[in-house]
Amino acid sequence: MSMPRAAILLLALAFSGCATVVIPPAHLAHPSPVFIADYGRHSSLVLSRGEGRLVEYSYGQFAWYALERDEWWRVPALLFVPQQGGLGREEWDAPATAWGVKRRRWLEELLRVEVERDEVEALLARLDARFEAGRETSFRNNNYGFDFVYDDDLYWVGHSCNAAVAEWLEELGCEVPSVAISANYEVRPSPSPPEPPLTRP
Repeated sequence: MSMPRAAILLLALAFSGCATVVIPPAHLAHPSPVFIADYGRHSSLVLSRGEGRLVEYSYGQFAWYALERDEWWRVPALLFVPQQGGLGREEWDAPATAWGVKRRRWLEELLRVEVERDEVEALLARLDARFEAGRETSFRNNNYGFDFVYDDDLYWVGHSCNAAVAEWLEELGCEVPSVAISANYEVRPSPSPPEPPLTRP
């Protein structure tokens, strides 16, 4: 098998598969929407800062993603050799609606998940701190519309962009029972609590 075909096969094995199930938390006191942005083989998370401002966080291998060094021969190392991770961020003014996200991005699919507002603010604080920690390495990619910085988490097929999004969703109180390999997500409602057993009067 030629190297280009082998690389394509490796990509297919790494980024295909069944949908990653996301189960949002139930019984929210102060619900806030977040959006899973599906670009095809890549996913990211869009959160609301409030007052009509959205922020999208994205993760990937820095050279491949931020610098667009995406030649086919880099694929085996990209998948199986842990390498420098990159955290991307972009902000814009828009309401926290699907329209507010889609007017900025071309997406294959956009999924909305309701979580607690306090958890959104806490995750934003953590991601903002991670981004600011790498500020000296900042690189602007105008093709993707992101500012990228080095991230401490190393990138490989076991910790890809999709795995990072799954981790962030879990920090928001969602259940993600399967390993997030592909960008194919499915949001399922929280299971209803069991009915109490019938008792004789």
